[in-house]
Amino acid sequence: MAKFVADAEQNLLIEKYARGISFEYFEDALEAVRRIGPGGHYLGDSFTLKRFKDAFIAPEILDYLSYEQWKVKGSKDMAQRCREKAKAIIASYEQPPMDPAVREELDAFVAKRQEEISPSLA
Repeated sequence: MAKFVADAEQNLLIEKYARGISFEYFEDALEAVRRIGPGGHYLGDSFTLKRFKDAFIAPEILDYLSYEQWKVKGSKDMAQRCREKAKAIIASYEQPPMDPAVREELDAFVAKRQEEISPSLA
C-alpha cells in the first residue's frame, strides 16, 4: 500500500510536468511585468495571488525540508511517511452504499464463479 501511495504522488507530479508550460495567461503575465517593473516583486501582486496555486504542485509525501527541519519533524523517511499515509487512507475509508439486491446478486455470482473455478475453496 505504501508503494501505491508513493506512486500516486509521483504520478501527480509527472502529470503536472507533462502538461508543459501554459501560455493561457501570457498577456496577463506581461501586464503584471509592465505594472511591477524592474526591482519590484510579484508575490503580493494580484496576478500572482490569483494564479500561483495553478502554477505549482505541493506534494504531500515528498518533502523539500532541510536536514535540520527533517530532524525536528521526526526524521521520517519516505517509506515511513508513505506507510502512515496509506494507514490514514485505509482508516478513513467508508464503503459506499449499495442496494441490498445488487449486493446479493454480486455475492451469488462470486460464489458461483468460485465453485466453477476452484471447487475446493468454495
